[in-house]
Amino acid sequence: MHHEDCRRMRTLRLWASILTVLFIAFSLVVPAASRAENSGWSIESVSFTSRTGGDVYPGSTGAVLEVSVLYNSTQNAYNPSACITLPQGFTLRSSRCSMPVNYTLGQPVSAGYLLEYRYIVDVSKNLEPGVYGFTLNITYYQQTTLETAILNGFVNVSEYPPLKITITDVYWSPVGYPGSYPTTLAIEVENDGSTTIQQLEAWVRLPGLFHLTSNKSTLQVLAEGGRGVLTYNNIWIEPAASPGVYNGSLYVEATLQTSDGVSYSYSSQLSFNFTVDQPPNLQLQVLDYGFTADVVSPGLNNTGFRLTLRSLTASTLSNMYIEARVENALFENYSSVKTMVSNTVLNYGDVLTLSFNGVTIFENATFIRVHLYIQAFQNQQGASFPTSTLINLVIPLNMPPLNITILNTYWVDGVAYPDSGGNTLVVEVYNSMSADLRGASVELNLPDAFYPNRIVVQGVNIPHFSITRVEFNGIYVKPGVESGSYTVQISVRGLLYNNDGSSKLVSLILTGDIEVSNPALIASATSPPEISSYYWGSGTPQYVYPGNGMAPLSITIYNPGPLPLSPLLISLTPGDRGILVLNDNLTLDAILQPGSSATAVFYLNLENASPGLKIFNVIILYGVSGGSTHVLFNVTRTIRLYLNEWGAGSGLELVSAGWQNNYPAYPNSSRAVYTITLANTLPYQVSGVWLRLKPPSGLKASTNYSLVYYLPGPVQPFQTVSASFLLDIGDLKSGVYPGLLEASYSVVTGGEAYSASRVVGVLFNISDPEAGLGVVSYGWVTGQPYQGERGAVYYVRLVDRDIPVMNGVEVEAKLPEGVRDSNTMQSVASGFIGSLPQLLAQLGQLTQPGLTLQTIIARSASASQGGFSKGDFIDVFFILNVENITADSYGLPSNVTFTDHWGSTYSMRLVIPFVLKGSPPLISVTSDEIAVEFSNGTSRVKIALSNEYDYSLYDLYIALIPQTMNAIPFDNMKYVGELPAKGNITLEFMLVYNPVTFSVTTGITASSPSIVFLATILYRDASGHLGSLNKTLAFQVKPFVEILLTPDTNARLIGGSIVVNGMLLNTGVSRARSVVVYATYGNQTAYEFLGDIDPASQTGFRVEIPVTSTSSDRIQVKVLYRDEYNNLYERSFILPVQIQNMTSTTPAQEARAGVEAYYIATVILVGVFLAGVFYLIYRKYFAGRAS
Repeated sequence: MHHEDCRRMRTLRLWASILTVLFIAFSLVVPAASRAENSGWSIESVSFTSRTGGDVYPGSTGAVLEVSVLYNSTQNAYNPSACITLPQGFTLRSSRCSMPVNYTLGQPVSAGYLLEYRYIVDVSKNLEPGVYGFTLNITYYQQTTLETAILNGFVNVSEYPPLKITITDVYWSPVGYPGSYPTTLAIEVENDGSTTIQQLEAWVRLPGLFHLTSNKSTLQVLAEGGRGVLTYNNIWIEPAASPGVYNGSLYVEATLQTSDGVSYSYSSQLSFNFTVDQPPNLQLQVLDYGFTADVVSPGLNNTGFRLTLRSLTASTLSNMYIEARVENALFENYSSVKTMVSNTVLNYGDVLTLSFNGVTIFENATFIRVHLYIQAFQNQQGASFPTSTLINLVIPLNMPPLNITILNTYWVDGVAYPDSGGNTLVVEVYNSMSADLRGASVELNLPDAFYPNRIVVQGVNIPHFSITRVEFNGIYVKPGVESGSYTVQISVRGLLYNNDGSSKLVSLILTGDIEVSNPALIASATSPPEISSYYWGSGTPQYVYPGNGMAPLSITIYNPGPLPLSPLLISLTPGDRGILVLNDNLTLDAILQPGSSATAVFYLNLENASPGLKIFNVIILYGVSGGSTHVLFNVTRTIRLYLNEWGAGSGLELVSAGWQNNYPAYPNSSRAVYTITLANTLPYQVSGVWLRLKPPSGLKASTNYSLVYYLPGPVQPFQTVSASFLLDIGDLKSGVYPGLLEASYSVVTGGEAYSASRVVGVLFNISDPEAGLGVVSYGWVTGQPYQGERGAVYYVRLVDRDIPVMNGVEVEAKLPEGVRDSNTMQSVASGFIGSLPQLLAQLGQLTQPGLTLQTIIARSASASQGGFSKGDFIDVFFILNVENITADSYGLPSNVTFTDHWGSTYSMRLVIPFVLKGSPPLISVTSDEIAVEFSNGTSRVKIALSNEYDYSLYDLYIALIPQTMNAIPFDNMKYVGELPAKGNITLEFMLVYNPVTFSVTTGITASSPSIVFLATILYRDASGHLGSLNKTLAFQVKPFVEILLTPDTNARLIGGSIVVNGMLLNTGVSRARSVVVYATYGNQTAYEFLGDIDPASQTGFRVEIPVTSTSSDRIQVKVLYRDEYNNLYERSFILPVQIQNMTSTTPAQEARAGVEAYYIATVILVGVFLAGVFYLIYRKYFAGRAS
């Protein structure tokens, strides 16, 4: 039983399969036909295409549905009208009911006649792709009977084409080396799909060695087959990345558009390979190298070596790291390795010198070897990457002899005699090297004829290329020594210092010759001393007058040589009995060397002397130093001096009295310096001067200071002395106040002194502090603030009119009601001291991210921390919050505190003008015009300026700057002297059309449909602040569209319809959009949608209106179209109606019958074939399973 059921089920399945195949066969043979039984009508074919001729997708508009209907009845049909019914999601744009497009009204339709029906359909965006059925209801007449036929058909809505993009190339720009930054990864993609990519967003994913600031890139429009480049900027490739091939992925999201304008989204995932290249080597040429020291030998300490390189690298080098490794030497840290960094930027051909110091050479070395590892960053077209190179050098050691020689040896006195002591030997050492010998010990070894035999001089420095004198003192020539030449040995041991600071301990032994002279030569070689000068005074010439009890007279004795003289005995005898010499004999025990002088000072009593010429006799007794001889020689000379008569003052006179350096002194100042200058008008010196200052009331001595000043002196005649007093000034009014100065002193004359005193009047000038500081200008830095604004900056420029020094200036101002300090929120504001020109120069930097006006003020304040002097400007800035405004202008009571020229803190009151208008300027820039129409290449546009400010604006400059080049202002600059408050003004600009075009695609150009201008306005507000405003204005350019009908356009009455055939011409230079042709006859209207008509092109049309009667021989044709801005235009034409006789067409009934027989035979054969196939499948498959 179960077996029978199974067989029955298999049989049912087989027949179901056969019926399904038969149904498929029928569908294949008649794919789009649905026949109405016994009606004589059948759908022969269905064509459903987009308005561009392609597939129809969800969202397609203006799709064309064409249904071909075959009539196959024995009776003729007339006026067959078809009304279509579409499923939900399809919207008819054309009429639901229409006549065949290939049918003339009133014409009989016989068997075999194929009628074409056309409908314009919009497909909903929400419709799913697939096959949808529709119903066609045909009404027609057979003889006088109205008949109906209902046909069914199918349309196909296709799925959206997929996104097809191909990665054609991946490369780095400019470079892709390990360590490169910032570099760009470029991925070139190609649109292989059948749609246009409107926007493509791509996210890239790279391995962890590659760091991106942003992994997103966007392309806007990519036509079919078009290519674009995705760029990812500011990528850092880690230095650890090895050269080679890496894998990356790309996730893309795209907005696609079909040929008929349907947009949709699609995403995809791609992978790609990219390469990291091997960086180029660092190309450096060694130009020169060597030691930094001039004298180099083994064991040299703290020397160095230098290396001069030239860059042969084509790109720029920077941030160089150099590692030096030496052999046969060590650096100062006892290491053979030293590193350094150079921030020098090297371009191609630039030269760089590297120096490595602190090198100590081994004692047994004959050369040093240097291994240099140099790494630098190459900058190639904005991207940097590290490169390196190795340089090996061998620097030989040149070991020249120590070129230090004895140039000369001689006695300081010129000669040395036997049995003479105190002789000094001079050894001249010549250093012909470029290195110094410092801290040397020079040892003199003498023969037995001299004592001592060994003398050492320590700390001798012998500079390079110079001669150094070394003196050996206290040499005694023994008695009985024969005269003649003796050889001496000089040992030198010291530190050799090079120009680079390197050093080494060296020693050498030199020899020289000295002479011992014959004593018989002393007498013939001696010249007597001479009087070289004489004058009144001791040490320096001075005036001497009668009455002086102790007048000095100086006589200078000169030894012409060649031997030193000692001792010297000098006696002075006056020729005037009224002159008494108090010390008439003087002895000079010091040795008077050849070419030197000595001065003897005699003191004379001139109390009984009279003015006039005075004559003195001078006797000089002298001996020759050395030579073991004590014979004295004598010489007599006469001198003459004039004794002047005194005619000057009689004591200390006041020269000047006033504030130090003529500085001003202000009320309430402290530690002000008052300076007194006195002159000695006596012919004698003054000593022990006591000064007592008696200032007026309101002035007193500063704390820890006195009004008494002591000058010990002595004060020579005609000399001046000064005394300073530190005073505190009370709250005095400005003016000149008198005071007194008492002076007590001693006059010294003739060895005796007497007391004297004087009282003189002095004046104290107190300056007006208000005249010391003034206000130059004030206002808001960035224009008038509005009520509620925070951080508004108000400035005041002060000028130092009279104060010599102002350090540490601080300004505090009492703010009006409603205004607060932004930092403290108090009504007292502390000002910032800065530079107004510097602040104004940096206002343009406010567009930088993170930079505020407060930051700029802080910079200006930090740069203006120095003091101010007379004539300087002091710029003070207040950062304020404007909470409420009650008046236009105020006077801010302010206090200016600073350290004055006396070094004390001083406070000064000042009233700062404060102007607060209440709101910043508000200017509106508008234009009532939307579109601009050019005539003969010119047009005019009006721009309205409105001042919404409460105050007038002045000196307005209005510039109209084109942002698109298709329209140029003829006179783009206007000037308005004043724009009153709440006022407005209209300015007219003349525009000149510039027919600029840009390339859309190959061979196609277009012009911009809009005009954009930047209106820039410069003005001054009520406070004089210069402000600016930028406003963008845009206008449409009315497109140049001209639609005409060709002369051969006609309207004909054919059968029961009026058919209008014709051609539309667009003679303009702009595209006509969405063109529709309407034909109206009586109360009946028909239309045809033509789409867009390009400039300088034509499009044909055909409109058919079914009519039942003719009421007029005229028909109206309207053409509606839109421009680029969706503005609607209409052109109307009147055409005559021509009547045309209808001609019938004989259908091919026999051909139709043959076609039907062909279809029937084909179906039967296909059905039989498929039945056989399924039977064989059944036998082989089902029977096998049953067994």
